[in-house]
Amino acid sequence: MKLSISQITTVTQPFADDLDAYREAGADGVGIWEMKLADDSLERYRASGLGAAAAVPAVPSILPLPLMEGPADPAERVYSSREKPFVPAGMRRRPADPKSTTR
Repeated sequence: MKLSISQITTVTQPFADDLDAYREAGADGVGIWEMKLADDSLERYRASGLGAAAAVPAVPSILPLPLMEGPADPAERVYSSREKPFVPAGMRRRPADPKSTTR
């Protein structure tokens, strides 16, 4: 059995710290949240040895969420997700190779 940890569980920690903590905890993968990525995230992710279990875009739902930023209008939220698919800071779905993507 493989174990992955979603970055939403450590939302206040930087991306790089998540990778270190998850690897040390014995996780095999990480659920990557776009809102946590930095310019060096792709390199750090590749060096971590962890797999990508999911890739969650910055606007993670059609309806507004109370603790997450994004447009209030559902149509704008869908458009935002389609217009800018998961491409923050040079990290794209293909290089991260997530096994699933939350949209």
